[in-house]
Amino acid sequence: MPAFLYRIPFRIYLIVIVALALSIVLSVLLLSRAVDNAYQMREIELHGMTDAAISLLDDLQSKVEAGEMDRAAAEARGRQLLETLRFGESGYLFALDNDLIVKAHATLPEWVGTDKSDYADVKGLKLFQEMREVALRDGAGTVEYWFQKPGETDPEKKLGSVQEFEPWGWLVGTGAYVSDINAELASMRMASIITLIVGMLLLIAVSTVLVRSVTRPLAAFVGSMSDVADGRYNTEIPAAKRHDEIGDLGRNLSAFRDKLADSERLAAAREEDRREQERVVADLGVGLRALSEGDLTRTIDTTFAPAYEQLRQDFNATVDTLNALMGEIVENSTEITTRAEEISGASDDLSRRTENQAATLEETAAAMDEMTASVRAAADGAAQVENVVREARGNAEQS
Repeated sequence: MPAFLYRIPFRIYLIVIVALALSIVLSVLLLSRAVDNAYQMREIELHGMTDAAISLLDDLQSKVEAGEMDRAAAEARGRQLLETLRFGESGYLFALDNDLIVKAHATLPEWVGTDKSDYADVKGLKLFQEMREVALRDGAGTVEYWFQKPGETDPEKKLGSVQEFEPWGWLVGTGAYVSDINAELASMRMASIITLIVGMLLLIAVSTVLVRSVTRPLAAFVGSMSDVADGRYNTEIPAAKRHDEIGDLGRNLSAFRDKLADSERLAAAREEDRREQERVVADLGVGLRALSEGDLTRTIDTTFAPAYEQLRQDFNATVDTLNALMGEIVENSTEITTRAEEISGASDDLSRRTENQAATLEETAAAMDEMTASVRAAADGAAQVENVVREARGNAEQS
């Protein structure tokens, strides 16, 4: 479907068009109903006149039946009454028999006694035959035809009412021009047209104002959304100040904009943290690589972010501590080397002395062996002496 069908102005104007169409249809229906009502009222009026005429003829027939007058006199009196009765500006009565011979006519007395069975109006309607057919079929009815006004030659539309008076075989009729109805309807039609035009102009004006009151704030709202979509979060949102549904949209957009701004700030902060972490990792990697290669003088001199500054300080302190320890280790290694050399010299001297002492000990051992042999010999001698003494003591005791 075309895109304009979804636009708000088109939908609003479509409502206006539908409203105008409904107004036109309603006006036509009302005018049609007014026409029907006007014709019905005119028919009722005409039927009232024929009823009145029939009532007069009934009175005359009653007199005939009562013997107060004969039929001819009653018909003559009836003709006189019908021709004298008038209503409205041009309303009159007439009568025909079943053979369509004119019995009475208020405006055309020369027609009385003439045969009008073949009379036709300008449209070709044989109106008296039509009246007879309606009256004989329904007892009473109406017929539309064209007939000239008294004193005029141009025919006009007329509404006729006819009713059968059975005792005399008459068809009593009357008619009324509908020009007044048409004039009134034309006035009503013109008033309706003027009302429709004024209403249409008012609807167009109101709908235009309504369209602008909706589309302009929406256009501004769309512009604000575009600014927010483009990252311009400091853009003012005028719709947020309104007190209608568009204002609700504006306030929601304002809250959404603030959340987007916060999210972008957080994203920027996270990105900055990520870059700082990468730099910290890179600097620490360089420092650790230097440590692995034995370089204890490599420290990190670049200041880190506050969150990572303590890590840099700890790394540098560790390097300094390792450097100091390695210095002490080197110093202690030198001393150990010196002491080792001294110990090595002392060991050599001790070895020489041990060798000398071993030789002395060998000599001493030989002397000790000789001494032991001497002692053992002395002991053996002492034992022999002891045995001699023991024997001498025994001998002495025995003696």
